[in-house]
Amino acid sequence: MVDFASFNLLIFVFGAGFWMANILSTSIAMILSFILNKQAIFKDGTGFRPAQLAAFIAVTATGLWGMQTVAVVGIIHILQPVAHLMLDHTPYASAVHWLVPNVSKALAIVLSAVWNYLWYDRVIFAHTPEAAEIAEKTAEII
Repeated sequence: MVDFASFNLLIFVFGAGFWMANILSTSIAMILSFILNKQAIFKDGTGFRPAQLAAFIAVTATGLWGMQTVAVVGIIHILQPVAHLMLDHTPYASAVHWLVPNVSKALAIVLSAVWNYLWYDRVIFAHTPEAAEIAEKTAEII
């Protein structure tokens, strides 16, 4: 929700491009995500662990800045001509400028959410020695 709201605010109020709006909105969401996932979702009471944060950032940044940004821009380029073709001669023609980026963003969020959850559940917030080792190795790469 934070990601979507920030994305729309940046595009439609501040005039940011799709790429920049996605990077900024996902950055805001990433900060909130770490706090909520650690404390509420996975109830990780281990305290602050730099390796865990580094692994979280690596995984989340790959999902949000890499996969999601490419997906948003790619889906927009696919949907825009289709939406114009379908809606240009209807009362909904003016909705294309809002509809296409938001449908694209929604599809990209699903993709990155699945990626993130699988990593968070199995590695980042998992309470196994193997998961801690993977998190340490991920942190070393950064």
